[in-house]
Amino acid sequence: MLCDAGMLAKAAAHATEMQAGGLLTPGETAQAVAALKAAAQEHSAMYYNGRLPAVDEPALKRLLVAVVLLVPADAEAHEGYGNLLTHQGAALLRAATGAADRPKAEEVLRSAVHEHSTAATLEPMVARHWYHRGRAEELLVLGPNPQAVHAYGEAIRLSTLRPTDGDSNVGGGRGSGIDSSGSSGRGDGVTQLQLQPQQLGHAYLKRGQLLLTDHTVPVADVWADMKHMLELLPRADLWSPALAVAPTAPPPSWRQMLGDAYPGNGEAFASKVDHLRAQWGHLVLAGKLSAPPAGSLDVLEKVARVMAEPSLPQQSHHDSAPSSALALPWWGPLEELDEDTRRVFHGVWNRILHHPALGGTNSSGGSCGGPCLNPSVDWQAVETEYLSAANSPGLAVVDDWLTPGALAALRELAHDATVWTDQKQGYVGARLSQGLCNHAMVAIARELHLALPRVLCSHRLQQAWSYKYDQAWQSPDVLVESGIGLHADPAAVNLNWWVSEEGANEDILSGGMQIYMHEAPDRWTFADFQTPDKISAFLRGHGSHLRQRTVTHRPNRLVLFKSSLFHETDRARFKMGYQNRRINFTYLFGQRGMGCPGLQDREEL
Repeated sequence: MLCDAGMLAKAAAHATEMQAGGLLTPGETAQAVAALKAAAQEHSAMYYNGRLPAVDEPALKRLLVAVVLLVPADAEAHEGYGNLLTHQGAALLRAATGAADRPKAEEVLRSAVHEHSTAATLEPMVARHWYHRGRAEELLVLGPNPQAVHAYGEAIRLSTLRPTDGDSNVGGGRGSGIDSSGSSGRGDGVTQLQLQPQQLGHAYLKRGQLLLTDHTVPVADVWADMKHMLELLPRADLWSPALAVAPTAPPPSWRQMLGDAYPGNGEAFASKVDHLRAQWGHLVLAGKLSAPPAGSLDVLEKVARVMAEPSLPQQSHHDSAPSSALALPWWGPLEELDEDTRRVFHGVWNRILHHPALGGTNSSGGSCGGPCLNPSVDWQAVETEYLSAANSPGLAVVDDWLTPGALAALRELAHDATVWTDQKQGYVGARLSQGLCNHAMVAIARELHLALPRVLCSHRLQQAWSYKYDQAWQSPDVLVESGIGLHADPAAVNLNWWVSEEGANEDILSGGMQIYMHEAPDRWTFADFQTPDKISAFLRGHGSHLRQRTVTHRPNRLVLFKSSLFHETDRARFKMGYQNRRINFTYLFGQRGMGCPGLQDREEL
């Protein structure tokens, strides 16, 4: 493939020279441009889908540059090159371990912004160009970012114009360029000027996250963006594009629905099916769901039964290849089920069938009903605790930190919203981009930003997630040992808290988390952060100097700590029953290695 991409790049460069020398007729130039753009799209799609070897990346870059030089007034050409630069810049940021590693990434991202700005100048009515510019701008600037807010805003404005609004359906766009997924996304009429639902939902999400750090923007405006994102999710799951297929169309394969987007194993899948059935039962009893969709309970029972039957050896999601020629992927037994079963399953799996923040019977709408943070908490004292030398590199614990209204809103979100898409053995997970959001989630993040200026400063909310654990997947007489394993996170500050019901924890001395007061080495990568064996060896190297803190579980207890500290879920034993499950929430603020100004000397605090 390297030879193909390299030869194409040389051909494009040669065509540029011939065109400049007047050796190509307009017709020959048009043919060359069409062929080279098609080749660039094909190779880019292979690259973004992981089917182009990494060694071919320089050749692909030369090809895209050559196409830009050949047709400098073609917005698609600039967009294709800009997307590659954004992808490369993001990869450099992921590999960065501190401020010293950012200059190279920023140089690449500035070039990406230039390419997308050029595309938007050439075709200002094409929302896609503004969207891609917003992605590059967002990565380039860590703090307040009006440029990215503006770019996402233009993409949203152009995508929500009706065909009769001004001239939004004429001129400009000639079809899509090459996006980060490798999809061309071509269309006709106004659709070629607007974002697809998945991209539009992502634009709302990202603009909302950016606006959280701008304290002049009302929380209601930020929530409006997040709510628009939620309303788009049933049509375009931001996590799994396969689920965006209309229920009336042929359903995706089992591999698309389960294997590619949600790797796991049969036990994790069965655990998630159990959770969905229990959640539906809870919603029906609470009068918030009249009944599960027609046929869905029978289908879930059928797939659970098939997965429980003895079968050929199943390939773990950790395996790079089957252990034998007969080994099946973990979802393999489901391949024998008929298309109607698959269609019903597709209609309910990872779908938002109920969300309290989107209204409905007996729903609070997800608001705190007043302040979200407990006004009796001394937040300056919390900052001092976090920044003290005794808690270095950074740790603080706060009890009863949320008001009753905020705690109720989060419990309602956790119990009622059908947004739990991550599947693990014994527990399920949900993320902000998958629908884990209500007005309270937005307001709490804003109030934390205002309450903790020395800790959160200009750090943006990068991610939010929640995990819900099921004691039924463990022996009733032992502590739960399955949970989030030893790891660190690529952020500046973690905020972790529990919203489990009062009295659900049967062992008040456990159920929380273990935090090791030793930061990951500066040069460790994200992959290193997630490798338990390597982390364990690193911690053992501290010998008798190992500092370990056990934070026990308590409802409405907040733990904030530096993200590069290694931590893991503690063992737990909770009561049986859907509403007794252990539930934790997490916010990640800021980027790894980026601290707050003026806080280098902890001893003076």
